[in-house]
Formats: sequence, C-alpha cells, structure tokens
Amino acid sequence: MKKNYLLLTLTLGFLYVSLSSKINGASLTGHATAEVGCDNGTGCHGQASRGIITSIKLIEKSSGTQVTNGEYKPGKLYTVEVFGRFGGAMGWGFMLRSSSGGGSTQAGTFSNPKPTETKLQALSPYTIFEHKQVIPDASGSFTATVDWMSPAAGTGNVTMHLSVNAVNNNGNSVGDEWGRTIETFVEAPVSVENIVARTKVTVYPNPATTTLNIDLPNATDYNYTIYGMTGNTLLSGSIANGNINVSQLTSGNYFINLSSGSETITTAFTKQ
Repeated sequence: MKKNYLLLTLTLGFLYVSLSSKINGASLTGHATAEVGCDNGTGCHGQASRGIITSIKLIEKSSGTQVTNGEYKPGKLYTVEVFGRFGGAMGWGFMLRSSSGGGSTQAGTFSNPKPTETKLQALSPYTIFEHKQVIPDASGSFTATVDWMSPAAGTGNVTMHLSVNAVNNNGNSVGDEWGRTIETFVEAPVSVENIVARTKVTVYPNPATTTLNIDLPNATDYNYTIYGMTGNTLLSGSIANGNINVSQLTSGNYFINLSSGSETITTAFTKQ
C-alpha cells in the first residue's frame, strides 16, 4: 500500500512539473522556443496552427510612432508590442527573444514587462520576455508590451523571434495551437546632424554627486531620460538651466538619453 502511495505521489509530482512548464512560462523549455516554437521536441503545447496570427511591433517610446521602415535607432528606448489572435483561444502564452550576431547574443535590454501575467527571464546568453501565468483571452486575442533599449551603434541587424501559444485551458496540450513570427530590424544610419551633436555634448562632472551639467548647444530645449544598466527608467524630464539633479540616484553607472525633435543623443555617466 505504501509503495502504491509513493508511486502515485511521484506520478502526480511529474505531472505537476510537466504542466507547470506550460502554465508558468515557456522558459523551462529553453530560449530556442522563441525561435522554433514547439518544434523543439520539449513536449510543448499542441500543434502549429492553421489560423493563428502573430505579430511584433516596434514603437518609439518618446513619440509613440510605430517603426514602419524596418530600422531601429541605436541607443533609443522603444516599446515592443507582441500580439496573437486565434478564434478558439481561452488563454495565451508566449516567448520573445531579441538577438544579434547571427542569433548568438542578446540585442538591447528589456524592461517594464506588461501586463502583470508577464515577466523577464534570464536564459543565458539572453533575457527573454514571456508569460509567467496564462494571459486571459480578450475576444480571441492578446497583447503584451515590454520596453526595449536598443543596442549601441555598430551592433548591426537585430532579429526578434516570437512564439505564441493559444490554449484552451483543458489542463493538457490537446487542442492548443501555436504560431511564430520573425522580425529583423536594420540599424539606422547615423545622421550628419547627430554626429555633430555627439561631438559637442559633454556631461560633467563625471562622476557626478548631486548635479549633472549638460554642455550642449541649446541644452534647455532637450528632454532627458536616465536609465539603469538594465534599461529601467529612473529619471526623466526637461533640462532646466543646463543641469539635472541626480542626487537621488544611488552610486553606479547610468545611461542618459537626450532628445529634441528628431535628434537623439545617448551617453553614459557615473554617479558617486
């Protein structure tokens, strides 16, 4: 009797782990799931769907303008919007990966995942954006967003792989459907105006203690955003009197993004 009880306990434990890998995010099957979907042989959901629609949108954070020319600007903050539609869905799961170097390294930095059912997950050498629990269906579709700080100039093409899973919430993979999409964004050429601006901008003192001065023509015409090294937004606003109060920042390294109209300048500084 004890042996039977032990066998039942082990069986239930195995089933829990198997089902949790689907409910709690696709990361337990590895980052390749973003690229190959459930063709990776890991016991992922269902089958490739005949009708599921998936998409990736890149939206400039400061202006809210969607990228339609396939180009990203280096060192700029974007919103990445992932989307899925399938008429039979009761809930959703997904994984998004951003890569460069022919798909061997992380490209840019993710932060601020939304909605609450989503998360960022480290899967060396990537940090991926995925569901952490089943995302409720909204009239046969779902949308999730994450901030993305694009990589530095010289990175080259960035490829984003997305796999989306439409689930029917029956407790197993039968009847679930998945699809995937790929978007490649080309690094935008640096304009002559931006090169000139970069040669003129200086932030000082560096390291800074309480005040960061911006030495840039017409500096007060610029808005600023300060990011941590993981891409999280810490401070933002308009530059007043050519300087920024950074006293509330903890000691460490930061990026500052300066923008005025179509011009964007990104540089780094240290806070003591």
